[in-house]
Amino acid sequence: MRLKILVAVAAVVAVAGCGGASGPVATVSGNVTYNGQPVREGTITFTPKSGKGVVSGGSIVDGKYSVRGVPQGLTVVFVSAGGSEKVGPISSEESHAASQKYKGKQLPGGAVQLSAIPANATGNNAELNASGAEVKMDLDLKSPK
Repeated sequence: MRLKILVAVAAVVAVAGCGGASGPVATVSGNVTYNGQPVREGTITFTPKSGKGVVSGGSIVDGKYSVRGVPQGLTVVFVSAGGSEKVGPISSEESHAASQKYKGKQLPGGAVQLSAIPANATGNNAELNASGAEVKMDLDLKSPK
């Protein structure tokens, strides 16, 4: 009987420990604008400020997003908007040079992935203290000063 109680207590402690490792999560949703216009398409990511834990993210479509599984607590929010520019057909060296020039990501066929929203846009890299199961956060990003 005593062994059964010890096993039961150990199981409860183990389950509680596992739950605490991943921690509670939230669903974060809202609207994203850039210079007053809804972001047509892009991505939004939530990175724990501590640098520990899971990075969550999702798509922005027609200025709206909803991301499940965002770790509760202090996170850094980053927005990028998609788009690509054809700079080819060109050689891989020229494509790499164009990628560096535009600070974008090389894509096959000489296209360069650009973000219409600069990383240093005002409001990008905002902090969110996600608390609760459902969190609303609207972002109104502006061109860097």
